[in-house]
Amino acid sequence: EATKCRDHSVEENRRLWAEMQAGSEEGQKTCLRAKMSVDDNNKALRDPVLFRVNMNPHARQGRKYNAYPTYDFCCPLIDSVEGITHALRTNEYHDRNPQYEWILDTLKMRKPLLEDFSRLNMEYTVMSKRKLTALVEQGAVDGWDDPRFPTFRALVRRGLKVEALREFVKVQGMSKTTNFMEWSKLWNYNIQILNPTAPRYTAVSDELKVACTIVNGPVDEVALTRPRHKQLLELGEKPFFRTNNVLLDAEDIALIKEGDEVTLMDWCNAFIKNIKFDETTKLPCSADIELNPTGDVKKTKFKLTWVPHDETKTVAVRCNEYDHLLSKKKPDPEESIDGLIAPVTKFTQMCRGEVAMAELKVGEFLQIERRGYYIVDKVEAGLITLIAIPDGREKVNHLCAKYQYMKLSLIHISEPTRLLSISYAVFCLKKKKNNIETKT
Repeated sequence: EATKCRDHSVEENRRLWAEMQAGSEEGQKTCLRAKMSVDDNNKALRDPVLFRVNMNPHARQGRKYNAYPTYDFCCPLIDSVEGITHALRTNEYHDRNPQYEWILDTLKMRKPLLEDFSRLNMEYTVMSKRKLTALVEQGAVDGWDDPRFPTFRALVRRGLKVEALREFVKVQGMSKTTNFMEWSKLWNYNIQILNPTAPRYTAVSDELKVACTIVNGPVDEVALTRPRHKQLLELGEKPFFRTNNVLLDAEDIALIKEGDEVTLMDWCNAFIKNIKFDETTKLPCSADIELNPTGDVKKTKFKLTWVPHDETKTVAVRCNEYDHLLSKKKPDPEESIDGLIAPVTKFTQMCRGEVAMAELKVGEFLQIERRGYYIVDKVEAGLITLIAIPDGREKVNHLCAKYQYMKLSLIHISEPTRLLSISYAVFCLKKKKNNIETKT
């Protein structure tokens, strides 16, 4: 049914428009509508509003204007004036396409070609700006660039290369059906780009470490160099040191038996003997190593990374890993996310990295051998903070921060911590069937 204002004279419409521009009391009660139809089956064509009064100061114009155009009115005008040839819009705007074209036809302006595509949905997250804003305001994340967020800033901070995002978009294409994508596909493209060029470094957990004495090792430290990337020698070489005291990962030693032969990477084969265990954690804490330079590297099951047991020959490294923010794979768009936030989504592991890692700068990419790929997030005096870059696989590396968190927190004496850890373990079992991967 038409409103009584639909048959106003031109003079009356101009008078009301002046009131809107002035922001008067009458103007604030008035809106400007396009005279299209009152009974069209497409409700977007039923005399849509083009201008409203907003008395709040504009971010740039201040109080210069009081009447402002609606989004639906702005889009076709801007696209036409700025020379847009193809306007790509999510299919939620499909019913508004005739309105878009009507505005440009009526004003006799050039019409861009409209193309619809479905909104992108990603697993274990929400794309709604309203819900993302709520998570920021509630403190569930550290900000809009939090690595758990689906924003471009957050993804780049987490180590996503722009080339990988372009490839992801290109392969996905413009589908009109509802898209629900897995993060693993995007991160897999990313790793394919990083792998050929990311320099390699070595690090050992500073919280789950085994202090080892090499009984037949060098009396004095030996300074050597090795390539930053064995398949890309153009990256140059880096220094490293061999000493008779080294650190190994406790999770590695836990996998071997007394007297087993292993390979110390970039050194030689060795026998692990006299393994001693911590009385509290029941994890290995010290061992003896007997080098076997004539051993066959191809015959050992475990290739272990190591660093010198000397703080002057290593650097402190903080490795941050992030999990999915939500516990539900396909959250309903209308569902509240308050009960869907996963209990623990950030894991931190302190490591000792080889001395060459001191050369790293913010934003650089690297691979820590047998641990994964990282991006440098922060460099402070005596501490380098890294963010783990997902590799697209669901399995949990036995050396990663997440696995260490589950291991350490279950042996803490604190009952609340123990309960939280058990709760998180149950969550992991439900979500990923607790797949554990051993890197050898």
